[in-house]
Formats: sequence, C-alpha cells, structure tokens
Amino acid sequence: MPSFADHFRKLSERTVGGGAKTTGATETVWRGVVDMVQMTIRVTVRCIVQGESFLTSSNQRLTDSNVGRGGHFLDVVFVRGDLDGPRRLKLAAWIMEVDTRPLRFRRTGETLPRGGTASVMDGLIFNPQWNGE
Repeated sequence: MPSFADHFRKLSERTVGGGAKTTGATETVWRGVVDMVQMTIRVTVRCIVQGESFLTSSNQRLTDSNVGRGGHFLDVVFVRGDLDGPRRLKLAAWIMEVDTRPLRFRRTGETLPRGGTASVMDGLIFNPQWNGE
C-alpha cells in the first residue's frame, strides 16, 4: 500500500510565530501527487482549544502549564492543487500513518473558524489511534 513518503517530498520547514515568551509553530511545505493530481500543501501544528496560548508567565513552571492540554491538530492548506472528498480521505489516511493527530483541510485564503473549541473541532478528521495530545 502506498504511503505519504512514497508520494510527497519536503520542500521546506520553518517556525512561524513565536517571540520572547512564546513558542512558535512548525510549518512544513510538501509537494507531491495524489491520483495524478500534483499539489503543494502546507502543514502547521495548531492548538485545538481556541484561546489557548503558548504564553507562559515568568513565575510559572513549564510543567505546571495548561498549554497544549486540549490537544493539537494538523492544519493542512492546499497551496497548489486541491482534492475532492475521496482523494482527501486517501491523503488523510497517508498523513495519519505518519502523525496520529487530527487534521483539517482547507484552501489557501480560507481562515480557520473562530468562536470556540466546538467550531474548530467541526471539520476535523480524527485518527482512531489519537491519544488527545
């Protein structure tokens, strides 16, 4: 059975966001082919719980922090190319073989939903092996 590594190669990886008291998010750009459709995707790790910040006050130990306890998901953005439903599920299965976190697909220019955790979770594709981290 084909895998993500068989069809995609990493173009770049960088840290986005972050600052003096924040931790940046890893953003990776991949190029590949799914069912003869060439595409470029950008994958960023994001917090599921809206408003959960990567900020940690200076008097708080990192082990006491609640940051990330709500879990994370992979934000997969189609930079070039797009897939219909069955092809998206094939790509989701390949990605979830490598990373068990839930994922969300969107096109370039689409914004993530605002308005709380429920709206962010709506549209996520979950891996049965996901342990909530």
